Amino acid sequence: MGAVVVRAWDYACAFVLAGSISLFAGFVATFLRPPGRRRKGRLTASPQPISRDMG
Repeated sequence: MGAVVVRAWDYACAFVLAGSISLFAGFVATFLRPPGRRRKGRLTASPQPISRDMG
């Protein structure tokens, strides 16, 4: 597939196409989340406050 693009559009256009695809994939990956995770409520407050002994 890459050779077809290079042959049809030249190397510069092939690199621009590959770069734009990778930037788009990185943008989409920022919005993905692991399956089984809830959208809200990931962080919850602890019912027991943490006490630190400074002495």
